[in-house]
Amino acid sequence: MVQTPPGPGGGGAGPTGSQIVSEVKKFVGDPYVYGATGPNSFDCSGLVQYVFGQLGIKAPRTSEDQWAWVKRIPRSQLGPGDLVFAQFPGDNASPGHVGIYTGGGQVLSAEDPALGVGYATLSSWSGNIVGYGKAPDTTVTPGPGSGAGSGDSGVLPPAITAVLEGVWAALGGDAAAAPTSWSQLDPLSGAASALGSIAQEFEGMARVLTWLTLPSNWTRIFAGLFGTVFLGAGVWFIIREAG
Repeated sequence: MVQTPPGPGGGGAGPTGSQIVSEVKKFVGDPYVYGATGPNSFDCSGLVQYVFGQLGIKAPRTSEDQWAWVKRIPRSQLGPGDLVFAQFPGDNASPGHVGIYTGGGQVLSAEDPALGVGYATLSSWSGNIVGYGKAPDTTVTPGPGSGAGSGDSGVLPPAITAVLEGVWAALGGDAAAAPTSWSQLDPLSGAASALGSIAQEFEGMARVLTWLTLPSNWTRIFAGLFGTVFLGAGVWFIIREAG
């Protein structure tokens, strides 16, 4: 279903960075087709145009026009929902590629015909990055503890996002499913959920440690070891005598 918050000329705030990230994640795995603009296949700028269109913002069609359309920002101000522009060898236009930054050093784009819409890292693009941009009519919502005018959006800072994605991946989950906004990271329920997940991961280890602290279990261990040694010695002796 197309979402239509007030966009250009609508007299209201546009989508936040977290809303842009949530929208583009819906298309992970969809096919890459040169010139495609959705809804079932995309090229890089077609994906950007379609995602922003779903959120009520009319973006230009090509990566070079999108580069002219955005507000240029430095790397230090890059946040989830912003656009990353790159120029790869063989690109006909400049910049020839564009993706949406999702936080944690990751960019989501329609880049590879073999993989379709998928993730890349800023480090893998580093030598080819042309610059960064924030789309017009996107909302900047200060997060907890951020002052007015700080430039901080409602999405989590990249450093926190990277930590959360690392925790999600370590726990066997999808790093892309980690929270990307303050609203998703409720101070109480978010902490409880994270602690619950960690507790489940270490439950098995705790059981092993508890089992090892019981003297009776150490008796079983030593008895088992000595029994194995004596059994091995007996087998060796039988083989030797038979030979």
